[in-house]
Amino acid sequence: SASEKTFDLLANCDWKQELDWLRKISSKISSPTVFAIWDLNRLNCLIRDEPDSNGERVVLIDYDTSKLAPRGSDIGQHFNNRFVSVSEPSARTGMEYPNEELRREFVKSYIDEQEKLKHFKIDRNGADSVEQVMVEADFYSMATGFFFSFYAVLGGEEMVKNQVMILIYSSGFGEIYADRKKYFKDKYKM
Repeated sequence: SASEKTFDLLANCDWKQELDWLRKISSKISSPTVFAIWDLNRLNCLIRDEPDSNGERVVLIDYDTSKLAPRGSDIGQHFNNRFVSVSEPSARTGMEYPNEELRREFVKSYIDEQEKLKHFKIDRNGADSVEQVMVEADFYSMATGFFFSFYAVLGGEEMVKNQVMILIYSSGFGEIYADRKKYFKDKYKM
């Protein structure tokens, strides 16, 4: 089963080798530093019935983990959080990881919204192209899968409350890491 495969991956993981590989790849990923929420899951994205005075309907909440971080980390974690949920007993949402079409649509909307803000000059053919932001999001989806698996295995108290939850939660992110690593290597040849 998928969970047995993931438990095996975690139990037999050469954590140092994986971390070294991620460091090597991260040096090739150019992702600007932005204000990142770092918990952009569906439970923290509220939708108003009617737009506010600025015409906005979306409200983001839960900024306790926010920080300056690579742009791709927030987007990649958003994609991970579609699949993994700390509020579910199985640590799974019941939804699949978003396919490339959905991820591209999200990234394009993200870039469009950034451009509307007029705080930054957007380079749609370079650093802010859909392709570049996809590389960043794909890398950080994979990398955060690794780090949250590692954190859960170490027993991060805020994330996991008991030994069973450690195994379930780390397997969710371990599954993301294994899947996203294979995808990343195949797609980007890194």
